[in-house]
Amino acid sequence: MHWCSWDSLCKAKDEGDLGFRDLGAFNKAMLAKQSWRLIHNPNSLVARVMKSCYSQTSFLDAKKSSSGSFLWSSLVWGRKLVEKGSRWRVGTVLGEWSSVDSLKLQNGSWNDVLVRQSFSKEDAEAILTSRMGIHDSLLWHYDKSGTYSVKSGYWFAKNMDSNPSCSGLNPSVSWWKFLWRLCLPTKIKIFIWKACNDWIPTNVNLAVHGVKVEKFCPFCRRKAETSLHALWGCSFLNGIRSGSGIGADGKVLDSASFLDFVLYCRDINEIHKLEILCVDWWRIWFRTNKWVPSRSLVNVGGILNCAEIFIQDIQIANRREGGPSVHRLPSKWLVPPVVVFKINSDAALRDRGKVSGIGVVIRDWNGHVMASLCQNVRGVLQPQVLEAMAILHDCNNVAHSLAKLALDMEGEAVWLEDRPLLVESLVLGDCPSAL
Repeated sequence: MHWCSWDSLCKAKDEGDLGFRDLGAFNKAMLAKQSWRLIHNPNSLVARVMKSCYSQTSFLDAKKSSSGSFLWSSLVWGRKLVEKGSRWRVGTVLGEWSSVDSLKLQNGSWNDVLVRQSFSKEDAEAILTSRMGIHDSLLWHYDKSGTYSVKSGYWFAKNMDSNPSCSGLNPSVSWWKFLWRLCLPTKIKIFIWKACNDWIPTNVNLAVHGVKVEKFCPFCRRKAETSLHALWGCSFLNGIRSGSGIGADGKVLDSASFLDFVLYCRDINEIHKLEILCVDWWRIWFRTNKWVPSRSLVNVGGILNCAEIFIQDIQIANRREGGPSVHRLPSKWLVPPVVVFKINSDAALRDRGKVSGIGVVIRDWNGHVMASLCQNVRGVLQPQVLEAMAILHDCNNVAHSLAKLALDMEGEAVWLEDRPLLVESLVLGDCPSAL
């Protein structure tokens, strides 16, 4: 069953869809790029070959030939995008494709009457007093540089035939931006997106798409099973509604859409509370799908507790992945004073393998490596302990690479007045004179 058209899925995510690439518009934008090159490089080999084969005029004036190749027909088709999105540098007041030449007489002088009719008095005087010999310049209207790009061409091709509404007047536009930025798994956000568009298989939504089913809710058997009724309005969900602290008049639940109810919840709740509600709705739908085949009612009392625990687990996982690390980023090596040797050290951890490693490198004031060491340490120790074992708390690219090398070796390895090839480039990067 097709719940929505491909064109709607190709709209931006902030407009309520998934932002898939429209291959037709993208193909046209790519062909328009080649057309743009033919227009601005008429003396190129490709432009001269095309002109000799299909048209003796400029590419802008060339017409599609019935005997032309597929390549030529495609370029002419892509040229339409350039024609609609480009402007001449001078003369746009006279028409979409007016140019400087349209303001001149046959002898090359300005057409005084036409200039004064087409422009204001100040602009007309400025044009009539300007020097002659100005060449027409075709500019792309949807880029600050005036040069065509595939990115701006694709955007123009997508919006050329549509009439986008003002985002400030449509509250759902801000909701879509808000939804995709919630700290929730993608599967839950996609489910909420589908529910807001009535694209979940409730009985009412199935009937709208031509499926012969009863519209009544399979639980309460009293009201039609809309998206809002299935996820929040059913009498079997009274315990969840009272536990959440979000109530609504029965008439509102019967007449409003799920999107309207979500907007209402967003306005009266904090972000954390709304995230819990989204998990609730997702779990309620999971319960519905489980009940339909087995006809065994799942306890809805634990849904609120499950949602709280689910959100806490997500927050803990995000802190682990994006939180501050004990390990410091490698810093640039600084040359020590003359007749001073510098020791750099670092530690590396591999939790799954319960293996740790330390790396030490000793260099003189010229950057020459006097000694280097890799040592494998069995067992996962605290980073502070490993740093202490590596003598110093200073961190360096070479020492960091030696520490990671130690994770894959047994025991220890020492190089006197030498270093492994693995860190050769890093040593020279810190000090190019250390050859």
